[in-house]
Amino acid sequence: NQQTWMPQMRQFDLGFCYPSDEVEGLGGFANDKQRKWLVNALKDVKDAETVQATLTALVQCGGALSLRSGFPHLDVDKTTVCNANAWKKCRAMLEKKLKGKSASLSWIPEKAPKSPVLKAGKEEL
Repeated sequence: NQQTWMPQMRQFDLGFCYPSDEVEGLGGFANDKQRKWLVNALKDVKDAETVQATLTALVQCGGALSLRSGFPHLDVDKTTVCNANAWKKCRAMLEKKLKGKSASLSWIPEKAPKSPVLKAGKEEL
């Protein structure tokens, strides 16, 4: 959470996964002024910066989400902003930003990881 989405600590990576009008739904803003600033600022970010932040969010969330099978008592989907929906949003945003470019997302699972074990050829980990 702290490295992915904590606006009061200037951690905004997860925000790049969402359209600017959906960012305020993530919560965690210090105040209304910060919320408005971030929503407006995200509209002006260049694709290269968005791609980097989105990949960072995927790595951070992937790490947290991979704990689900081994540590179900942590209830990662409910205790962090990293959940299966956030994973889908990040991957979809990355796909949108890379459309028409010679990049492949085949190495990023469509569904959020459930364990730290990589299973080659499987869509869901």
